[in-house]
Amino acid sequence: MSGCSFMMILVGTNESNKLYKHSKQLQRVASYLQEEQRPRDATRFCAMRKSVELDDSSLVEIFSKVGDARQIAQFSLVCKRWRELRWAVTRLHFDFTARDKTALRKKEDAITSVLQRTKKIAPGCLKELKVSLSCLNPSEATGHWLLWPDSLTVLDLEVWGCLELGPAVWSLFSCFRKLESFRMAGDFYSSKSLFDQSPFSSLRSCQFCRSASVSPQILEALLAACPTLEYLSVTGFVDTSKDLTLKSASLESFQFSGDFEGDEVAARTRKFRIGLDAPKLGVLKVGGLADGMSVGISHPESLRELELSCYGSCVVDSKQFYNLKRLKIAGNWEHASVFHVLNLTPMITELFFENTETTNGIAIPIGEILSPLVSLESIHFDGFSLKWFQGDVDHFKFETLTVHVWVNGLEQAPDLDVLGDLLRVHQIRMLVVHYIHEDMISPVSRSMNKRYVSWRLLFDLMLSFPSRISLKKE
Repeated sequence: MSGCSFMMILVGTNESNKLYKHSKQLQRVASYLQEEQRPRDATRFCAMRKSVELDDSSLVEIFSKVGDARQIAQFSLVCKRWRELRWAVTRLHFDFTARDKTALRKKEDAITSVLQRTKKIAPGCLKELKVSLSCLNPSEATGHWLLWPDSLTVLDLEVWGCLELGPAVWSLFSCFRKLESFRMAGDFYSSKSLFDQSPFSSLRSCQFCRSASVSPQILEALLAACPTLEYLSVTGFVDTSKDLTLKSASLESFQFSGDFEGDEVAARTRKFRIGLDAPKLGVLKVGGLADGMSVGISHPESLRELELSCYGSCVVDSKQFYNLKRLKIAGNWEHASVFHVLNLTPMITELFFENTETTNGIAIPIGEILSPLVSLESIHFDGFSLKWFQGDVDHFKFETLTVHVWVNGLEQAPDLDVLGDLLRVHQIRMLVVHYIHEDMISPVSRSMNKRYVSWRLLFDLMLSFPSRISLKKE
């Protein structure tokens, strides 16, 4: 075989998975495979053997088209190539959609049959496994197929629709002694002790995506069971039954996004607190915080990058971040909360405002924002955020500062008062206006007379500062 040493095989019914361009050859092969079960004379069979040679790409296409993986064992051509490829199969991807519980069990049995064969003909070869399951009716996946891939280093599980992973799934994790990366998308059986039962001594990366099953107890147990975990990401977090306190000597990056919008949810989460005791934590990204939530950081000296997004008054409980270089603020903030965060980060070199607004609707003087930041080199606004800041007469000079403004034809035009004061009063080094060309020339954009006037004024401003303003097409 002249093939590669790495093979990804898709087993499923998703027609959107088109990995290779051998469509004509695939059609011929598929028709031959369907006819292989029918009686045929020896001459015709030999002719088929000579006219069709299964290469690696055709084999992958066949796997992606077969509805039931157990049928593969009936095709002699595929089995022959499978035996030749056994040393090259290091990654498998299953993608199944079921209508009901019975159909789901058949899909899981199909996954089991392939994983059994993989382990039998190439033990220890399979390193990466991704399984995507969805069901139209309420069902629970057994996950019994996890018994076979015991050599995995990467495991990616997705459950969608009315489906969740059952409790038996976690009991099978004890065989994954070499697992380094784990991703779970969707809901699963939630148990406080699931990670106590399933040691992850080698796990370095863990992600929970849009899973309402994740609780503070689960995250705390995960860190306690994973002494080498470096990256942890949680999105769609909703459980605020108790504060979240994370302790880890190895954690370097933590991303957290809550789903706390709405008055009723905000009322329940007003006192929720995230506490971080991680001396190696360098990147912290926290989003979707509700009004009144707080973030406590025990080791601010290790942080290099911080992102905060909230809806109201977010409290950051920490000493000053003297080593922090990059700060991003997004969401709806009170004036006092913004000033508090900026006073904690005097040494940042990059500042980002994304979809930022103030809770009382009153614009913030730009000089008041920038004055605590003695090492600032660049600041980034989008078109929405810039309107919540106003020019002022403070004579703080920022002669080494570069201001980036990101706009498009569907947003409000740049606030020229703020931009003018940045150039005239604060003496910034450079103003860079980033724009999306397609949006700017669209009929919707051109029909807006006010926006057109604003851009004309911007061009007039460019005439006054030709060497300090630039336009950049994105």
